[in-house]
Amino acid sequence: MRSLIPLLLCLVLTFVLASCASLQETRQQNRNQLADDRIALDATNQLAQLYPPAKTQFNLIVAEPKEFGEVLAVKLRTKGYAVSETVKTKRVFFADTFAGFQQKPGGQSDEPQVRGMETPVALPTPLAAGQGIALSYILDTPEHGTLHTITLKVGDAYLSRAYLPDSRGVAAAGAWTYRGQ
Repeated sequence: MRSLIPLLLCLVLTFVLASCASLQETRQQNRNQLADDRIALDATNQLAQLYPPAKTQFNLIVAEPKEFGEVLAVKLRTKGYAVSETVKTKRVFFADTFAGFQQKPGGQSDEPQVRGMETPVALPTPLAAGQGIALSYILDTPEHGTLHTITLKVGDAYLSRAYLPDSRGVAAAGAWTYRGQ
């Protein structure tokens, strides 16, 4: 009887972990590529009205969903922008994260040295980082909802727009909003 309890616990844990993995995979497969393409094209056209192509370089920070970031980068390059991509990753802290801090005798640390943090996969080149404008996005695509939203952060300015699904993917549900300098 005692040996049956750990076995049942392992089976339940395996089932739960497998369910979580399949849920993440299903979400990635259910991405509406047509909607991503239309939103990226619309965002690129709006950026072209505010920032001249062939004279502007964007340092694109690719976040989730990464598929949208790749489509946006292609659309920007097609429009004539120079694009440097950085893949944003989540920071991972380990149990000994703060073990690398060196404490001064006075109580203040000079330069903390943190170990165990992930860094971006592709860092922009120093030339690109000095010349380009930082561009990041937040794309909200609900699983069962009807309203999609995109928010672009361009330098210190924010552009945002909502979309409703239709037969061609999505249609704009209003005007672009702008908040910035």
